[in-house]
Amino acid sequence: VLPIRVAGWQPAADGRNLVYGRSDQLIAGLDRAVDPNGDGDSHDAVRVALIGVSEPYAAFTRGPEAIAVQGALNLNTLVVTPAGNDGPAGPTFGSVAGPAGAPGALAVGATDARRTQPRVRVVLRRGLDVILDRYLPLLGPVAPAHSLTLRVATPRSTRGLAGASSVDYFDRKGFSLVAGRAVLVPVGSDPQASALAASRAGAAAVILYGGSLPPGSLRVAEDQSAPVVVVPETAAVELLAAQRAGIDVGIAVGARQNPANPDRGFVAGFSSRGLAFDGTVKPNVAAPGIALATSEPGAATDGSPIYGTVNGTSAAAATVAGGAALLAQMRPDLDGQALNSLLVGYAARGGAPSVDVGAGTFRLGTSAVGEVAAQPSTFGFGIWEGPRWHSTRTLVVRNVSTRRLQLSVKSVADGESEALEFKVVPDKLVLRAGRAVRIKVTVTAPAAPHSRLVSGVIQITAAGSEALRVPWALGFRRYSANLVPRVTLSKTSFKPSDANPAVLTVQAGNLVRDQGLQIQPVSRLDILLYTASGRFIGVMARLRNLLPGSYSFGITGRGPTSVQLARGAYELRLAAWPTLPLDAQPSRAQVSFRIE
Repeated sequence: VLPIRVAGWQPAADGRNLVYGRSDQLIAGLDRAVDPNGDGDSHDAVRVALIGVSEPYAAFTRGPEAIAVQGALNLNTLVVTPAGNDGPAGPTFGSVAGPAGAPGALAVGATDARRTQPRVRVVLRRGLDVILDRYLPLLGPVAPAHSLTLRVATPRSTRGLAGASSVDYFDRKGFSLVAGRAVLVPVGSDPQASALAASRAGAAAVILYGGSLPPGSLRVAEDQSAPVVVVPETAAVELLAAQRAGIDVGIAVGARQNPANPDRGFVAGFSSRGLAFDGTVKPNVAAPGIALATSEPGAATDGSPIYGTVNGTSAAAATVAGGAALLAQMRPDLDGQALNSLLVGYAARGGAPSVDVGAGTFRLGTSAVGEVAAQPSTFGFGIWEGPRWHSTRTLVVRNVSTRRLQLSVKSVADGESEALEFKVVPDKLVLRAGRAVRIKVTVTAPAAPHSRLVSGVIQITAAGSEALRVPWALGFRRYSANLVPRVTLSKTSFKPSDANPAVLTVQAGNLVRDQGLQIQPVSRLDILLYTASGRFIGVMARLRNLLPGSYSFGITGRGPTSVQLARGAYELRLAAWPTLPLDAQPSRAQVSFRIE
């Protein structure tokens, strides 16, 4: 496995380091993966490349990153990517990150695989009144051996979104403000650092508020001695207000309990859900992504190794990438497409819909003995366009075993998708070892169901072998919102100037609330220049793959060829296309201006 480290860094305002990545770095990493020694020969390409970073919400399928991922797959390198950590969205386009939306990427979501979920009873008291009395999961590995009744303390400052730093837990003389107490501190952008700083200052318990964190999400630290939980912000604010008013307040933390984890096997709350912007089911597969044991850099004071835990779809993707490397080692005859298909198609199906976890939770053992591969490993039928609408997709099915297989192919529908009509050609066939066949799957939708999205799987079964499943999805809502709802020009009459141009501001894309927050991205934005009489001059700008947002352009008074425009009246005409359906008409807008 070659982990692609796509990162630069710069100091942030709060004193920490800001890590970032760029598209050219990612593409350069993939280029290195397919040609490690740079000699132009890809026969030494690595079998599996792991991308550990993501671009939130950017599930585009035809951008530079997606093309690079597909190119790597064509050269026999399987690219494994995290689905993203932005939680649910949708119901059609979800919150999948880039480049996980790329058709060639093996996008991985996160599930909770812990058997137990350690918890403690937490009571917040204001005078004789109980504000909160609830069992809460522990965020870290430290738990009290017995019940604690503690006074409440707060840091001197919480430094906005960053949380509290070490100095905030001490007074100006260097004495701890929180020793032996329960400290209330906002979750902030780095709850691990805030909790560790409070513990080092002597806090007996750390009570976070103002956000949600998955149980067990804080990693192990050798000098972390205080239990950490997160409470509802309303309860914490009420307690702090009472303390400022001079009312006696306190916090009680009970002894640790270890009940069975009620979330075991379910998708993690932070895991991004599909679809990709072309309607393809993403993520492709899921893997454990909460509180995974890992080693930490450096060593303890006594020289012993440091261990911790890690959370996120990046951790889940690393798990799948390791499994993919083992599968490639066990079966060196498999190419990148086959590795992708076996890891996805033989996953363990749970109760979650395919837009949350793809085909399910990956199973290396079952994938290792898989006999059938299909390309693509997940797909979408697009957007329903009216009564008797139909759509056809093609699957390439391969026999990757050493025996002759008798195959049967059928569609297995979920929920409301049972009302759809499917035709699979051929639905029965015999395939010799190493051979492939194209199968056409046609869906007809007589009418739209109540759901905005329906899903199911194409099931390919070989006699005497477990079935391969290929998840699919079909959207039932064409969003008609304007993709260029606001266009402004800072000056409508001006002299040509490179130093002081007019500023064209375009609000591109949209966010629609429809059973969730629905993203409407822009596939392509054209800015065209015309004379006031309607004569086309040229293309001023063309942008692709835009997330909803505000975009600015300098209008200098020069045309598309950099020649200064003559005096007179002109128009800028804008056209913005959605990502689906492919034949959709663009949203249009225009602004007028005059060159003096």
